[in-house]
Amino acid sequence: MRPRIRRVPPLTVSILAVATVGLGATGCAPLSADKGDSGFMADLLDTIRHQIDARLAELRPLAEEAVRLQAALAALESTGTVAASSRPGGSAPRRAPANGRRRPVLSRERLVEHVRAHPGSTAGDVAKALGVKRTSIATRLAQLAKSGDLVKAARGYAAP
Repeated sequence: MRPRIRRVPPLTVSILAVATVGLGATGCAPLSADKGDSGFMADLLDTIRHQIDARLAELRPLAEEAVRLQAALAALESTGTVAASSRPGGSAPRRAPANGRRRPVLSRERLVEHVRAHPGSTAGDVAKALGVKRTSIATRLAQLAKSGDLVKAARGYAAP
């Protein structure tokens, strides 16, 4: 059950009163201010302080509850049982395709062996041979070339 939040009068009015009554356009006390005005300002500042303290006391339990909820959510995420709507970014976990077929695994060994057997293979060549999308293969071949498992040839890739 969520705690009921009691509305506190906005502090904007009090802060605006400080700015217009006690301070001039330059941010300094006006030259014509009477000594009686300083008592008024002190009372006004005390009122504002009390309002802020009251609001902080009201919000403190909610902030503590937010910390506890974040810890509980982190614990749930570590077990992998969090619903899609509570995941960061709102993304749902990946599901198997409707046709029941799994995507082929693009293992390093499988790609390197194919390129070793077919030097100069392009991403399109490898994709056709392995039955995978060309964009996926192109990304993976670039990663393997960067890590040194493959080298970029004049045309396509080759094993070192």
